[in-house]
Amino acid sequence: MLFLVLPLSFASHCLPIRYFPQADQEAFHKAKELYHKGKQDEALVSFKSFAARFPQSTYLSEALFYTGIIYR
Repeated sequence: MLFLVLPLSFASHCLPIRYFPQADQEAFHKAKELYHKGKQDEALVSFKSFAARFPQSTYLSEALFYTGIIYR
């Protein structure tokens, strides 16, 4: 019985499968590139759009970090 419970408990904590795993990476890197070029306003819009489009992305925390830096 334990061999059935453990896999199910681990599976319930996994993130859902992303359909376009490269799309979030490309969008994040474009926003980050704008930030490093000094285009703060455009980068802010890009990071906000990224957060709305890809809420399960592994880059979300970094995008929110850059958003906070720009606001600061």
